[in-house]
Amino acid sequence: MTDHLAFFGFKENPFTLTPDRDYYFHSPTHSALEKVVQFGIDEGEGFIIVIGEVGTGKTMVMRQLIAGLSPKYET
Repeated sequence: MTDHLAFFGFKENPFTLTPDRDYYFHSPTHSALEKVVQFGIDEGEGFIIVIGEVGTGKTMVMRQLIAGLSPKYET
């Protein structure tokens, strides 16, 4: 594992099992998902299910969204 980190000049491993928000990439798809989920939260629309293939960024998007929520929301 450390060989590829040194090869690419990484100071830390960006490929951990637990998503790290420091490596979040704001793709148009992820930004759209954030907006839809935020709208559902703001409108009190009940449950929102986010589905997708493994590794598509579902957890990362939700962590990013939660980090930006107003303090009026409990997480």
